[in-house]
Amino acid sequence: MSAKSTKNMIYETIVRLAEERTLEKVTVVDIIEEMGIARQTFYYYYHSIPEVYFNRMLAAVPSDEPVGRDILFALRKINAFCAAVEKEKDVSVQFFRVYADELCDMMHDLFLGFITRAIQSTYGRDIPQRSLAIISEFHADGYIGVIRKWVIEGMDGGQPIISVIKDAWASMIMSDAVESIRNTFVNERTLRSAEPP
Repeated sequence: MSAKSTKNMIYETIVRLAEERTLEKVTVVDIIEEMGIARQTFYYYYHSIPEVYFNRMLAAVPSDEPVGRDILFALRKINAFCAAVEKEKDVSVQFFRVYADELCDMMHDLFLGFITRAIQSTYGRDIPQRSLAIISEFHADGYIGVIRKWVIEGMDGGQPIISVIKDAWASMIMSDAVESIRNTFVNERTLRSAEPP
């Protein structure tokens, strides 16, 4: 059995067991017994049950796109992840209700990486590391908050997640925020270099 089909079977087994007894009651032991696989097989691919779901959503994010380039790169990656969450609506609701903290931690690291690389690629060394970290954290946490609220509150009355994100975080807002902070630091640097010794 290939790695891809094993991963798919693990995910499908979790979904099936969750329908039978709710996700809170599904354990790794249940999964391996249902599938007839060794415990090591599960842990070869995943560290935990929420990681199974997270990696399923992550598989929808295009990996062939060049890293960085511009801030829209980050938005495209995040939107692809969100579209996968929406496509698996019923499963997403269960996972976010049971494993919200773990999923938010995983999304935070993922989104932070996308956003940081995009900002670095766009603005280079004009933004000090501390400011870059603050901007990236702000935007990553903003996206996560929107997604978590959307999923837990019942898919926001059927409104697509991409629409909710566009309403909350239009790409121009992020670009303008970064540009504003970059200009502030460039101007401060210019002023400092013009100060008499």
